Amino acid sequence: VASGSQLTIFGQTGGTGQLESNSDEKYEAAIGGGENQSVGDITINGGKVFAHSYGGSYGAWIGGGSYGKGGKLTINGGFVEAFSSDGAGIGGGVYGTCGTIIINGGEINTESSYGAGIGGGAAQPGGSVSIYGGKVTAQSSYGTGIGAGCNNKENGILKIGSGVTLYGGDSESSL
Repeated sequence: VASGSQLTIFGQTGGTGQLESNSDEKYEAAIGGGENQSVGDITINGGKVFAHSYGGSYGAWIGGGSYGKGGKLTINGGFVEAFSSDGAGIGGGVYGTCGTIIINGGEINTESSYGAGIGGGAAQPGGSVSIYGGKVTAQSSYGTGIGAGCNNKENGILKIGSGVTLYGGDSESSL
């Protein structure tokens, strides 16, 4: 989903639609940008979306690739599961920027080893994350659950609305 492009995912009738995206490319996102590529707009309106990494990946699993600029990701509903290693589960890749993430609803489960669960990849700052609804579980082994990846203290901007359920990760500064 290169800069200037848009991807909108719908859940079909009754929310039964399902998208699974797995990438073996080390520097690219499973859903989003490639290496050195800025990301366009991604909107998830419903259904089930699964994005997983296999092996050490520098790209986010939904969002930016390595060295790319993050775009705008909006989740309005559905079930989203994103796991990565060095990039964020949702957000930015290694040496790339996070961009803007808006969560209005749905159930989101995201995890990374060195990147944030939601936010920046390894060694990268968090971007702008706004959560206005839904149930969000964001974990990271060495980064923050929501915010910056490991080895970076700039967590960015986090806005949380009423009625939101957040579950933190295992790191000392998980949320």
